[in-house]
Amino acid sequence: MLKTFISIIVYSIIFLSNAQSFDGIKDFESTRLKSLGGTGVASILLNEATILNPSTIVFLQKSSIYYQKDTDELDEEDKSRTRKFKEAYSESIVVTDTSAALKGGLSYHYQNEDAGKRKRIAASIATHMGKRSSFGLAIRHNEEDSRIMDKTYTQFVLGYTHIPMEGLNLGFTVIDPTQNTEEYFKFITGLQYTLHDKIDLLFDIGAGDVENSEKEAFTKMAIQLKSFKRLFLRYGRFHDKLYNEKGAAVGLSWVGPRFSFDFSQKTFEPITDSTDNFSTDEQIVETSFGLTVLL
Repeated sequence: MLKTFISIIVYSIIFLSNAQSFDGIKDFESTRLKSLGGTGVASILLNEATILNPSTIVFLQKSSIYYQKDTDELDEEDKSRTRKFKEAYSESIVVTDTSAALKGGLSYHYQNEDAGKRKRIAASIATHMGKRSSFGLAIRHNEEDSRIMDKTYTQFVLGYTHIPMEGLNLGFTVIDPTQNTEEYFKFITGLQYTLHDKIDLLFDIGAGDVENSEKEAFTKMAIQLKSFKRLFLRYGRFHDKLYNEKGAAVGLSWVGPRFSFDFSQKTFEPITDSTDNFSTDEQIVETSFGLTVLL
């Protein structure tokens, strides 16, 4: 299986051209994911059970309540801009439970960005598939008013995690496998490798189209450093043709016995082709704060 993942990583290099415009609302990311440039499908995460890969939570023993707030602003506005930039705003509350045989979470997300508004209520469950593997399922109920749709719809998310050896995690997830909303379908595969318990290397690839994946492909990579006992520093880069964005992110987390605090700043710009609201000469800076209370 490891050889298969390495082959996928090598093949992903062809995905770095011919981006196209995305007119929908971007998928929600936690503060931690933002600080890694969106990378993390193979990470063992708690608050992200309803956000990315629902299967990884089975390897954790703590439950939590999580709150997040995001804003963005335009950096160095292009003088040729045809209309005023609309700043994005989002909030999220996530509750996770690891006390039962089936572990999972509940969440509420609100997003208001240039493409439109979306409210989402999501729930997830996950279980072991042997000692080193897990499977998870999430259900998302969405109310959306955007450029591409004005309706209520439901999506499923399937997730799988495998830990072939200590320090190496492999992950895979499919968002909306039934393609109830084709615009938001995508699949992601990735890995996380840990060096000396202090350094995590992460790599994700994926696409929004199975038959013609090269047109809507994305590649993400990141590094996480454990500094001192409770401080984590993160850096990530991404090249995302599905969203027509490329950029980088930084962030940090302080993890205490009962509380943890996350901060990230993500900067991105169009890969190709300016739009009415986003020029190739501009950058958007997205700032995110997250607070976790461990139960």
